[in-house]
Parts: sequence; structure tokens; C-alpha cells
Amino acid sequence: MKTVITLLSLLVCIGFMQAQPSFAKADSIGFHFDGYYLDLPDLALKLTTPFDTEVEKARVLFMWVAHHISFDVQKYENPPALGRFVAKTEKELQKKTQQQLET
Repeated sequence: MKTVITLLSLLVCIGFMQAQPSFAKADSIGFHFDGYYLDLPDLALKLTTPFDTEVEKARVLFMWVAHHISFDVQKYENPPALGRFVAKTEKELQKKTQQQLET
């Protein structure tokens, strides 16, 4: 009985391993896709067009983000000091805000 259960378990495991999709194409495209895009829907369309399944589309988007987006940890930990000011009117607030942005 133990042999039958062990054999059945082994067959189930082999079946699951064979059912795993290959992400080689999605990984390659996501990693090597270059370009500067301001239009995110256009970028997503260009990345996902070669794929038919939702899993592959998700994988190529994941790979692109993982290899092309980085964070500035030092700037996060030490943010630049922002000037503080007080304004009595909306117009004064806009003027001071504009002056701050220009410096």
C-alpha cells in the first residue's frame, strides 16, 4: 500500500512539474526591452503583444519592472529640505510656491 501511495505521489509531482509554463521568452523580452516611454498603456501593449496567455503577459510586465525600475534609497533616507512659508491668501500662496519651485 505504501508503494502505491508513493508511486501515485511521484506521478502527481511529475505531472505538476510538466504543467509549469516556460517563461524563457517572457523573461528575455522583459529583460532586454529598451526604450523610453511616457505612455504606460503603450508600453504595456508593446510588451504583451507577443503573448497569448494572461500568465505570460503578467510575467513579461513583472520582468520589465524588476529590471528597469530602481529606487533612490539615499534620497528617500535623506530627503531634500523643503522651505516652509505662511501665506494669508491663495494668491500669496501660489506666488510663494512658484518662487520655491524656481529655486
